[in-house]
Amino acid sequence: MKIESGKQYENQDFSGIDLSGEELHSARFTGCSFSGSALTDLLTRNCVFTRCRFSLARLGGSEHITSAFVNCRFDEASLFSARFDRCKCTGSNFENANVAGIEIREGNFSYASLLRCDLRGCGLQNVNLSYADLRDAILDRALLGGADLSHALVQGASFRGADLRGAKLAGCDLKLVRFQKTKLDLEQAVLLAEAHGAEVVL
Repeated sequence: MKIESGKQYENQDFSGIDLSGEELHSARFTGCSFSGSALTDLLTRNCVFTRCRFSLARLGGSEHITSAFVNCRFDEASLFSARFDRCKCTGSNFENANVAGIEIREGNFSYASLLRCDLRGCGLQNVNLSYADLRDAILDRALLGGADLSHALVQGASFRGADLRGAKLAGCDLKLVRFQKTKLDLEQAVLLAEAHGAEVVL
């Protein structure tokens, strides 16, 4: 089946489709499968994907501008050097996906699962990651200024060399987070000290 911009698709199986280098604008997909598809260098703009599956799909170099991926699954997909610009990825699952070199510009990734994802060096400024699952994720040298990590699951996550200044950490359990040469602002330093039982007197 040919996919066209501006159309709506529901419960369609596009597994194995080749959309490499294609452009999609204002298309809507609900409950569709793109498992194992070739989506390299795909450009989406203002598209909406709801409860869609991208398992094992190849999305390397793809670019998504103000698109939405709500409650989608990207398990074991390749997102190498993919770019998400002001996208909504609420509730989506990126477990075991290759996210090396991914670029996320602002956007909403609240309630998303990034469990064990390697996000080292990633720019995540002003991204909404509230209630996201970041357990055992690698965020070394990541830039998180202005990001909202409120109530995110961060146990076992590594923030070595990351810049967290200005990020919201309220409700995070910081006791089992790995910090080393991590840049923190005063409010965050207080939260970290209190997480380890200190009584901070300012």
